[in-house]
Amino acid sequence: MTTSSLHQLSCEEVARAVWTYLDGEVDADRARDIRAHLATCDHCRDMYTFEGAFLRTVARLLDEAEDVSALRSRVIDALRRDGFTDNR
Repeated sequence: MTTSSLHQLSCEEVARAVWTYLDGEVDADRARDIRAHLATCDHCRDMYTFEGAFLRTVARLLDEAEDVSALRSRVIDALRRDGFTDNR
């Protein structure tokens, strides 16, 4: 975790806030602090990029989905192709 001044966020704080930031649900000051951290931290920027891509992909699939079961099947198939298994 990196925090070089009282006004910067740690990696842990950014990780906890990334979803609300991506959803546009943080105030302007918090958004500025997150952007400042992302500009200087490769690890957090990679996480932010991944999470943003994930949300955009899910949104696209929801827009394309005829019904929930079709979306569920496509998500499960994609996860299996990437090596995930169902451990129920």
